[in-house]
Amino acid sequence: MATVMNEDQKRILAEALIEAFEIIERNLLKVIDEKFDAVMDGKDEADSALTEDDVHTIVRDMINGGEITVDINA
Repeated sequence: MATVMNEDQKRILAEALIEAFEIIERNLLKVIDEKFDAVMDGKDEADSALTEDDVHTIVRDMINGGEITVDINA
């Protein structure tokens, strides 16, 4: 028998997903900012600002090594 989600369950799931994506976005932007700062400060081997490949690599690393935690009591 298939379980059908009621409206409260759908709302809670939607809120949890929104929060999870907000956390991912904040973490991703933090990593990109750190990488950009390192490039601009000459601490990175790159000669210029981030390339599209750099951004793809950062995003891939963030997704592969990232964690998602949702606190429903927040």
